[in-house]
Amino acid sequence: MKSILLVMFLALVLNPAAKAENLLKTVEFHYKVRTINIDENLEFNGIIPFSKINHFEMISGNEWSDIQPVGLIQNVSDKVLTFKTKFEIFNLDSNRIVYRRNGPVSKVCLSLDDEHAKDCTGDPNIRVRYCEAQKNGNDYVVNYLPFPGENNLTGIPPGGFVEVQYPPFQSNEFLPAHTGNCKVSLIIVPVEPETELPIGETDFTEDTLSAELFLRPKLCSELYYPNSGDTITPGKNYFLGLGKDESLKKYILEYSKTEDFSVIAKTVNRISATNLILDEFSHYFWRMKGYTQDNTCYSEPRHFYTAKSTSVDETVKISMLLHPNPARDYIEIHPSEGFEPSEGCRVKIFDMLGIEVMSESIHPMTTSHRMNIEKLPAGVYFIRIGNKVEKFVKM
Repeated sequence: MKSILLVMFLALVLNPAAKAENLLKTVEFHYKVRTINIDENLEFNGIIPFSKINHFEMISGNEWSDIQPVGLIQNVSDKVLTFKTKFEIFNLDSNRIVYRRNGPVSKVCLSLDDEHAKDCTGDPNIRVRYCEAQKNGNDYVVNYLPFPGENNLTGIPPGGFVEVQYPPFQSNEFLPAHTGNCKVSLIIVPVEPETELPIGETDFTEDTLSAELFLRPKLCSELYYPNSGDTITPGKNYFLGLGKDESLKKYILEYSKTEDFSVIAKTVNRISATNLILDEFSHYFWRMKGYTQDNTCYSEPRHFYTAKSTSVDETVKISMLLHPNPARDYIEIHPSEGFEPSEGCRVKIFDMLGIEVMSESIHPMTTSHRMNIEKLPAGVYFIRIGNKVEKFVKM
């Protein structure tokens, strides 16, 4: 493989008149992660988008901190292409590769459904999907397409996209190379998967996309979920802390409405807590304390907000069309059939603390209403029209 690429490079250098050609582009990659819930489901159902993965932090030995990389690549040539990809994690501190997995974008792999994904490389976690992609804010939304489809494709067509999912990376706290500063890279290998022959690409400037990753050991006591700034529903939530030192036999979660924890509102004598009864529309701080008779340690505190305990969850199920979501400059509201206007026929937007931040009049017979939300700070909001409520994200 190295000799093939060397020949291609020398041919380009020795023949300056040769036209540099870029055939493929690494568009983005993101991480699938495990989401915390009461049932402790270990499936990778959560997403860390590309816009948030630089300087991402993993806790070695914590199964909730594992990641599954997913890359998005575009064919920017005028040819139908198959090729190879790989995802790599390189520890800069120990100068060692700690993860490297290949993903062949071949006719065979593209044609397999999830049930038969293992027939691609023998690993059921590797999945190769032909798709279309549209940018939404700083990230991409993917829609899978049939392959080979009506056009009987033999690869990725010009302008087309492919999504490659790689196996999970599980950081091992007992391996020295699994702690430290790392570089993660999505890499295109411009060869045909079946023959290993080069596909003719001579410009490799867009063939690698990288970000930083920090692998760190577990601390004595630390919090894991929810994150600072999250908003939870009182009585419908799950809190999780982590401990390292085996000599610390007991852990306590402490909750306070004061940042200095001068008044403790609630304590839980274990690492996790579920369905806590907390005040609505409040700001809480929480930390984990680990101790024995001779040793005590505290986690770094986090903070969270509480919303109304029931009304938001109940009403959000009522149908109302709202787009785009997430939104940046505006949202369009299309009240569904059965809309019952109230309170003077107004559209109201509330933040996660239940504070009204915007309000506009709306005609009771309207089928479409646009609101300019450009000046709203980024965050999660609820929009209410009459008896209907829906959540949206402002980017």
